[in-house]
Amino acid sequence: MDNVSKIEKKLQYSFGKATGTKHSTDRSIGMLRELEKIGLSDTPATRQYLAQFLSKTYANPASIASIQKNGNVVRKSLLMGPQGGTMLETYWDSNRLISGKTIGPAGRFHHQVPPGHKVLPGE
Repeated sequence: MDNVSKIEKKLQYSFGKATGTKHSTDRSIGMLRELEKIGLSDTPATRQYLAQFLSKTYANPASIASIQKNGNVVRKSLLMGPQGGTMLETYWDSNRLISGKTIGPAGRFHHQVPPGHKVLPGE
């Protein structure tokens, strides 16, 4: 199983489908809501986009925010959707995604269109 496939399995949590404790399910639903706010709903295309985004985040040494005492690496990245963006903080054990969370609502960013700028399709 490649790294993207492993990440795709972990996305269940990101899209509100966690099981277990109430705390876990509440956090999972909260993450889904944050993704929906930036225009990323639970679709196969969004899952593929997010899996590729996380894989690229892992491969980018500039995303490393800290290394925990146990050796796990904390990475931060800006995830953009069609309606804005949110900071993601992800936790990695080597190349295995352990957990992640959105940093918001103060961490949410929105596209700003300069006055007089015409927005083109796909922009």
